[in-house]
Amino acid sequence: MAEALERLALARSAVEQSCHLLLTPSPEILDRSAAALSRAIEELAAGRALIPPFPSDSGVLAEVREIQAKAHLAGRLLENAATYHSRWNRILRSMVAGYTADGAAASIAAPGRLRVEG
Repeated sequence: MAEALERLALARSAVEQSCHLLLTPSPEILDRSAAALSRAIEELAAGRALIPPFPSDSGVLAEVREIQAKAHLAGRLLENAATYHSRWNRILRSMVAGYTADGAAASIAAPGRLRVEG
């Protein structure tokens, strides 16, 4: 059970790191936050395999509750980041391309992002 607690603590730490990063959500930071959340998922999967179906260890249950709370916070921060960037995108479109006949910001061709690893 100690290894499961260790895995859960690592998962919580990764989610906390993601939350910290999301306080200033630039595109690069969003990528780093996603990597931290991926690590959290990996640790949760590894920890879950070590926990019995109905754990009675209060330490495990407390750690799981803490992870849930941090994951909820990360979700709220991601929603805020999406809203922030969406609003700036709308402002940029209206400044560059004007408005459509119905008063919405006109669309513009945005450059894509390409990421190659290897």
